[in-house]
Amino acid sequence: MDLIWIGVAGFVILMSFAIVIYRIPADRLLKRKKAPPPLPPVKEKDWEGIAKRWEKNNTFLMNDIEALKKDRKSFIDKLEDSQKIIREQAEQLSREKAWREKETQVMTKVKNVDHELKDEIKRSQNALNDEHSLRLRLERDLQEFKIKAGALSE
Repeated sequence: MDLIWIGVAGFVILMSFAIVIYRIPADRLLKRKKAPPPLPPVKEKDWEGIAKRWEKNNTFLMNDIEALKKDRKSFIDKLEDSQKIIREQAEQLSREKAWREKETQVMTKVKNVDHELKDEIKRSQNALNDEHSLRLRLERDLQEFKIKAGALSE
């Protein structure tokens, strides 16, 4: 039942919109476009003036093209110079890397020799300390023997 009332109400609303739209005057609904104004009469063209303008424009464009070619050439030259500098710097960098590697190898060798020399110095000091201790013991023993020999000779 509710659906019937909704349908009837919808129909009434649609009919009222149709009546309102039908009663609006036509000049308010659609504004007709006015016909475009007639074209001006065709004049005879000044072909010489047109040709001169085209030639002037062509000359201007050719000058622009030449300027762009010069700019392009200068950019290409700068690019080649930059690439040359980059190559030289890369070569210099590789040389410096080789030098550093050699320097690192030499430093490693020097450190190894330094450690060997320090170890040898420690061994020599230990040997010197051992010999000094032995000498002191021998001198003490000698002293004791002299005292015993002096006592025996008396």
